[in-house]
Amino acid sequence: MNSDSAFCIGKTHDICQDYALHGTTINDNYQYAIISDGCSGSPNTDIGSRIICLEAQKSLKLSHHIDEKVLINNCRALIKNIDIQEECLDATLLSLFVDKHNNKISIKIAGDGYVVFKYKNENNLYVISIEFTNENSIGSYPFYLNYYNSQDRFEKWKYGIDNLRYIHLNKISFDKEKNQIHKEKIEINNSFNNDIIDINIKEICNKKFEDIEFISIASDGLGSFYETTINNTQKMNIPLSPFNIIKELFLFKNYNGSFIKRRLKRFLKNCNHKNWYNGDDVSVGAIYFE
Repeated sequence: MNSDSAFCIGKTHDICQDYALHGTTINDNYQYAIISDGCSGSPNTDIGSRIICLEAQKSLKLSHHIDEKVLINNCRALIKNIDIQEECLDATLLSLFVDKHNNKISIKIAGDGYVVFKYKNENNLYVISIEFTNENSIGSYPFYLNYYNSQDRFEKWKYGIDNLRYIHLNKISFDKEKNQIHKEKIEINNSFNNDIIDINIKEICNKKFEDIEFISIASDGLGSFYETTINNTQKMNIPLSPFNIIKELFLFKNYNGSFIKRRLKRFLKNCNHKNWYNGDDVSVGAIYFE
């Protein structure tokens, strides 16, 4: 197995509020990837997202498990020593942990983002998207672990009538001759009532551990890409489908070394040639299954 991660700043940001980590423990039997996306409306979440990722990494190395309530309390204790606002911890947490020895996969989502995976001997990509929208399909705010430490903020999120979470699974295939993407929606249990979403890929698609080629987690920044077009004197920013972005980004030539960093760097270079830009920060972590 091999793991890697990367992150990059969005065009509308002055500082990157996403962060990503990856690694291995105990003779490569355990691999992990962790990402966090700091809230743009809260102060110093670039610091908070890093603290959350580092604390999650420590938990996985010590116990191969993340207790989110313990984690956020540890993070709050840390920030007290540097005299920074508690709202800096308003950030998502997406973790991917693979136990090769016991063929176990753990994917946990606190917030929003994407899970992208591919099976061996298939050209299709499978995409799970976790998003928060209100009844008018306008983006709403995701869940942050930091809400556990404020009953008022937690209840406002938990019981807000216009804060709805949607979870979708799509299979993406690409017709090279027609240069078209085909998207097939797959029915999935959408009644995740817990604050932390625990995704079981093997159960969702009825596949075995050894069938998987790679699994990736990514922040909602994949949905922030747009194309800039200039017509005479008019400049327009046209939103791009996240599925177009995912299809382009997750084309790996190989899975050696820093495969995510290499691919993201090449992908962003190609985007510049097409006048494609990400408005929001992007973070990606992945594990390749041999």
